[in-house]
Amino acid sequence: MSTYIINSETELAGGSVADADELVIYDADVKITKKVQMDSIRQYCGSGVVVVTASDALTAAEHANRTIVFSVLTGATLTLPAATGTGDTYKIGVALTVTSNDYVVQVANATDEFLGTLLQTDTDTTDTLASYPCLDGDGFDTITMNGTTKGGLLGDSIVLTDIAAGMWQISGHINGNGTVATPFSAAV
Repeated sequence: MSTYIINSETELAGGSVADADELVIYDADVKITKKVQMDSIRQYCGSGVVVVTASDALTAAEHANRTIVFSVLTGATLTLPAATGTGDTYKIGVALTVTSNDYVVQVANATDEFLGTLLQTDTDTTDTLASYPCLDGDGFDTITMNGTTKGGLLGDSIVLTDIAAGMWQISGHINGNGTVATPFSAAV
């Protein structure tokens, strides 16, 4: 095994690492050094937060295995990539309660659907729990959180995992205020 000494390293300013930064590794099988960009490492390690301030189409390279945070009062739409069974996970949280329009999470095409359950707490006075299942054949492909009865409140958390072609496993907890209702629909 070879030891490499790097003589011109620079201290990491503020400890931040950009997606385009590169890490040098030694491939012991072929006995060569290689470089890999941090965005590739983040994709497999699941580190980092992506703050959403506008509607966006999610991609594996930029969003998979990371935490995606809604942080825009006027709402935004996130479109998932097509489900193919990659195992990629998209963790979606709410950092600002939506006050107009909606926070929407939707699939990429008419064949993908959600499977699993979201739990909701009615936070106005009762703290009653509601459960919203997505069963095979329901065709639910869109989550619409309106900032009151259907979620979209500070602290909401949803996890979506690409488990098979056409299937997104869903779990999470949302909050509601008023007469709570399901955030699910078949809209794509």
